[in-house]
Amino acid sequence: MVLPISLDLSTRWGEAVSKLAKLLIDDLKGNLIGIVALSVEEPLVYDSNVLVVLRERRVEDVFKILRLKREVEREYGDEVVISPFITVEGDELIEKFLMHAGIVKAKGSTSWMDVVSKFTSRLLTELGGNLVRVKALSVEEPLVYDSNVLVVLRERRVEDVFKILRLKREVEREYGDEVVISPFITVEGDELIEKFQGVDVELK
Repeated sequence: MVLPISLDLSTRWGEAVSKLAKLLIDDLKGNLIGIVALSVEEPLVYDSNVLVVLRERRVEDVFKILRLKREVEREYGDEVVISPFITVEGDELIEKFLMHAGIVKAKGSTSWMDVVSKFTSRLLTELGGNLVRVKALSVEEPLVYDSNVLVVLRERRVEDVFKILRLKREVEREYGDEVVISPFITVEGDELIEKFQGVDVELK
C-alpha cells in the first residue's frame, strides 16, 4: 500500500510536514509506508493532524517519530505543532483519516448523506432565515470537535439551539437510532467554520 503526502508547500505548516517526511524517510528506511497531513494544522482527526503509517510497530521507530517531530517544531520556534497518529498498515482507522483528509471517498456514505440532507431540510423549515450554512463530514464518526455536522446560525438564539437538538433526535429516531447526528452549533464569523473540513450541504 502506498499513501500520498497531501501538502500545500506554500504554507509554514506544509513546509514543516515536508521536512518531517524527509527525516522520517531517512530514519525509518523500509518501515515507513506513508504520511498524510491534514490541510490545516489543527488536530482535527483523532486529536491528530498527521497520519504516519508503518509496516511494523516498533517501539524504537515510534520514539524516532516523536523525536523528529520535536526537532521540526523547534526549527519553527514551536510555532507549529505536529500531532502524529502512528499506526500500521491494515488499521481500519487509516481509511477514516484519509476520508476526512479528502483523499478517498467514504464507502457506502450515501445513507449518511441522506440523513444529513433530511436533517438540513428540517432545519431550514424551522429555522428559516437564521440558518446560514450546514456542513457535514463524509463519514458519520464525530471526528471534528466531537461532531459530524456543522450548523451555522445568523444569531445564536436559545430557542433555535433547542430546535436543532429536537430535530436531530427526530431524524435519528426515524432511522431507528442507527445513526447519530452530533451537531456543532455556531454563528457566522466563527473562525472554526473554515476549519471544519466537511462538505457544504445544499439548503433546500
